[in-house]
Amino acid sequence: MMMPPRQTLVVNVIQAEGLQHMNHFTGDHPYCVCEVKHVDPSFPTTKAAFGPDRSYYDGAAILLLKVCGCHPSIFGVILSSPSDETMGSAFCPASKARYPSFANSSIRLGGPVGPHWTLLHGRDDVGAMQVSTGVYIGGSLSQYQRLVLQGTAAPSDVNFYSGYSAWPIERLQREVAAGDWTVLKPSAPLLLDAARGAAAARDVLSLAVAK
Repeated sequence: MMMPPRQTLVVNVIQAEGLQHMNHFTGDHPYCVCEVKHVDPSFPTTKAAFGPDRSYYDGAAILLLKVCGCHPSIFGVILSSPSDETMGSAFCPASKARYPSFANSSIRLGGPVGPHWTLLHGRDDVGAMQVSTGVYIGGSLSQYQRLVLQGTAAPSDVNFYSGYSAWPIERLQREVAAGDWTVLKPSAPLLLDAARGAAAARDVLSLAVAK
């Protein structure tokens, strides 16, 4: 068996979005277009595009959560159905002991970028950030654990998302203008029901997009 002769190639980056954040797992929906050519000008030149698997977004409803001014970019989570994994498999032993009420909570896939966890819920008394009227992210899980033990909250009220989706704002604006996405502003109850994977709520969002 003989090794084929080594080919010398030159790669020029034509367009790159979000790449400066990839090593820090902050995302920005990384995308790159390159020109690949041989040093011998008689060989053809090829263009190649690299980016995340778009199948993540087939029929997806994404809740946009926050603008990051460093790029600027915007990120959100896919309002996905629960996976078969639970937080018990993600917690370290200390966290599992500290938050036993959430050990059986389902993990939802928020997007292809990570590792990153997002807590989505409707409580305004746990130090969370409001992203829409009646919809909050983050906050103190310890405080939520106390509310559950007091009987004033339920573990199912908190949605745990692993990973997220992100775009440079200008790119997302282009995709919306091209008709790739439809922008909606549903009510908090509908959003939270969709976040919990309620089929009826997702059907309403799908019908609104279809119109």
